[in-house]
Amino acid sequence: MYRHIEEKVSQMTGAKIIRFKNKIGFYYILFALLMLALYLYFAVIEIPFLYWLAILTIPISFIIFLPVLSSIDEGYKKILSEHLDIDRYQDIIEGFSFYKSGRLGSRNRAEKSFYYLNMAHLQFLRGNFLASLEALSEIQPTDFRVKKQENIVFYYYLEALDKIFLGQTDNLSSILEHMSSQEFKSEKEKKKAQQRIETVQSLDKIVTKHEACNHFEYLESDNKLDKVLMTYYAGLNYLNQGKNDQVLDLFSSITDENPDLFTVKEAKKYIEEKSSNLSKEVE
Repeated sequence: MYRHIEEKVSQMTGAKIIRFKNKIGFYYILFALLMLALYLYFAVIEIPFLYWLAILTIPISFIIFLPVLSSIDEGYKKILSEHLDIDRYQDIIEGFSFYKSGRLGSRNRAEKSFYYLNMAHLQFLRGNFLASLEALSEIQPTDFRVKKQENIVFYYYLEALDKIFLGQTDNLSSILEHMSSQEFKSEKEKKKAQQRIETVQSLDKIVTKHEACNHFEYLESDNKLDKVLMTYYAGLNYLNQGKNDQVLDLFSSITDENPDLFTVKEAKKYIEEKSSNLSKEVE
């Protein structure tokens, strides 16, 4: 059931997801109020079994309700990670954001950090590296409250990638130190952080130093977005080695994806330039 909710949500527009989540929340509050009213009623007419049953139903239903909310969150994340729809994902982040809307809790630092971290990520994916850095400058890594260490690593990860593609790598070692200094309780989180550190180190070799680095050839992707990014990075590595046929194969495999992604735009640009040069040679 929950997987079905994820898939359904991933196909919705931002406005529909927000309405759907609000509707689920409204129904739960309505149900909780009804159970509370029944509790008071049964307490007045002195039927202990029924009034305790009514009051216990509230936390039990909440336990059932939480996975539904989690499925909605996982569903909207797939809009970016699987459907690669940057614009639709941004609509959702802005719609959910208390910070953006100015609602109650908008001054909360955690809300602000969540919003700007997502905006920085989306600007990076579009290839707007300066705009991504500007979004990161609006917050501090210490502002995160939920998944604190994971988000801190992601903050520095985005900062490092932005600076690599801008050619501003003077303080890259300091950024890597911040990433590696985080401590994680689970092995899964620790592994993810290590992968991001290795990605930064590998891209520095490929983009900054123009060295060969086969890291991305063997890296497993968690989702479609990661696969597109890793494919592009692997293509850049082959480009450094002058292996143009392999570059063409890798870049061609991602050109049908969302052209809003800078990796797709750059891959298309490379292929078009190669085709143009080939046509000139034939003439």
